[in-house]
Formats: sequence, structure tokens, C-alpha cells
Amino acid sequence: MNSNDENVKRGVWTPWAQVLCYDCHGNENLPNPKTDEEWARMTAPRPVADGNAITSCDNCGAHVQMDESVAYEHELVLALRERGFDAEMRQTGGMVSACGIEPSEMLKGAGGPDDISEILVTYDEGSYWMGVYDNDFSPADIGWGNVEFKSQSAVLDWAFMNQEKIAKI
Repeated sequence: MNSNDENVKRGVWTPWAQVLCYDCHGNENLPNPKTDEEWARMTAPRPVADGNAITSCDNCGAHVQMDESVAYEHELVLALRERGFDAEMRQTGGMVSACGIEPSEMLKGAGGPDDISEILVTYDEGSYWMGVYDNDFSPADIGWGNVEFKSQSAVLDWAFMNQEKIAKI
């Protein structure tokens, strides 16, 4: 979702890997709670800022704007889940976000160090990047992993062509 002509509430990326509107997040959960006047300004819809994109609040479903990398990753999670694939937002360290795709039981294997533990897709500057990681949290040395996609639909196409690699909901 993206429209710079629309006024949209701001969203927040939480340490527990959720996208929330500020109303659902709550003023009391901010590091420095705002006055009533500041809170009213923070929660008011506004034009979509440069570098932001639109997604939805995980709690109430309202449209929210936030950094485009988080918004596009979140939209990818929603699209994958809608198609029956097991995906969720993940924190990858610090406050860095990613679309986490659960690997199939076949890829997880017996849980050895070279078996696949996670597939992460990040968004940056117009591209999606898929990284595949083993149980030692190192990039897996496999031909189909660690690739770039130019659109969300390209990631979804990959998922459909590689369904045996992805866990289902």
C-alpha cells in the first residue's frame, strides 16, 4: 500500500516485532510519555512522509505509515500468510526488521548445524533481499538462497515455485 495523497496515522515498530498504530501501542508504553496535546498531534493522521509507506496495525487493522522498509516487509508477511505460508515479522538485532519465513520440516532436517533454521527477507532501496541461515545463524551455502528480488510479486512467485521449502500455516 502506498499513497502520498492520503492522510494516515503514524505507526511504530515494536521491540516485540509488531507494527502498531500509536493508539494501540499506548502513550504509557513510550519511553517518554507525551502530554495530552502532544499525544493528540502524534496520533492525528498526516500526509505520508518521504521514506514512509503504508501498512496496517497488527492490533486494530488501521492503515499506518512508517519507514518503508518495515512497511514493505510487513506487507510481504501479510501477503505470504494470506496465501497459506508461515511468515511473521522478526527482529534481527537492534530494532532491525525482517519478514521471517519458516522453513519446511524438510529443510530443518534433524536440526544439525548445516540444516536451515530461518529464511529472512528484508527490504532496502527498492529491492527485497532473501537470506537463508543455518542453525549456527550463518548464511547457508546453498544455490537458491541469498538472492535479490525487485518486487513483492517476485518474492511471492518464488514462494509458489518453492513451496516445498516453506512451512504452511
